[in-house]
Amino acid sequence: MTIGLEAIFLSGLRKGERVTITTFPATIGRDPNSTLPLALQDQLASTRHAQIAHEGSEYLLRDVGSSNGTYHNGSRVTEVRLRHEDVIEFGVGGPKIRFDFIWKAETKPPAAADRFEAATLPPTPALSPLPSDVTISRKSTVPNDAAPPAPPLPLPPPAPFESGATVVQGDYGASSSPMAGDLPPATYGQPAGVSPSALPLAPPDEAGGGKSRLFLFIAIGAVIFLFLAVAAAVAAYFILFR
Repeated sequence: MTIGLEAIFLSGLRKGERVTITTFPATIGRDPNSTLPLALQDQLASTRHAQIAHEGSEYLLRDVGSSNGTYHNGSRVTEVRLRHEDVIEFGVGGPKIRFDFIWKAETKPPAAADRFEAATLPPTPALSPLPSDVTISRKSTVPNDAAPPAPPLPLPPPAPFESGATVVQGDYGASSSPMAGDLPPATYGQPAGVSPSALPLAPPDEAGGGKSRLFLFIAIGAVIFLFLAVAAAVAAYFILFR
């Protein structure tokens, strides 16, 4: 149910203003005593231009003999049933007013988005109650006399490594693995059962070191001799040919 109209000026000297109309019949014109007065400077509108009557749940707008006519959504009319958000122009080029319905809070129609959601959402199915004789059992489904799981079978021993490794016999026993962790350190060339710390240390190679120093001195002497020969040749050239 509507309880009135709200007039919103879209053009003219009162553009942007809002007027609430709750008393009917309501008069519209440039007369200052009108229910919805128009600006006196809006010469395209008449002094007594139109009126709105409230009949039941509808609003009827009638032209009361204006000079330039009344236009409903762009068409000239003498009487028209107003709808929500209809635009009325009072005279060609005159002020335009939009009329919005004022609804009661409990009867206000839903917005467009609300209507769309209500139309598209499926109804919520009702949940059926659970039967009262349903019981929940916690008894295990595995029979008590079920045989226990068999233990895993032992893995077969790994095959011996056949890459041509030789068996080393010593204090550590026979082993066919060539891994360094299975052999005692420094076992090459030493008798079995002898600790490495008990072997005498080899004397340093003094003869090899002396030969290396001798070759070094010979090379340095050859370089010095070659340098002196070149210097002597250059000096002889300057002495003889200058």
